[in-house]
Amino acid sequence: MTVTEIEVQVEDADAAVRFYTAIFAGVESGRECLCDGRLLHADIEIGDYLLSVGTPWSPAGPAGRGHSEVRLPGDELERVLRRFAEAGAQLERIDGGAEVGDIFGHRWRIVRAG
Repeated sequence: MTVTEIEVQVEDADAAVRFYTAIFAGVESGRECLCDGRLLHADIEIGDYLLSVGTPWSPAGPAGRGHSEVRLPGDELERVLRRFAEAGAQLERIDGGAEVGDIFGHRWRIVRAG
């Protein structure tokens, strides 16, 4: 199995880990914290994807401004899009899926696998 890694940097990484774990029905598989307890980085397993969520290294970093694509089976695609919509994300339907702007400013292209 090939695993595709996606990296997302957001200001509140701990909240983002909880959000993405719930949205994608993922499993957190590891985390690294700073000495003061703040989350530096966490990994979430989502099917064939490893979502790495982290805190930006510099204040001028591109927190939440990335764009990622995820391909999901049809039933799972619709469940994930429904969860995004329920969480207040902006969805624009496209052929085979949707473009999503989440609450952290990250853009997703979520489309049907295969």
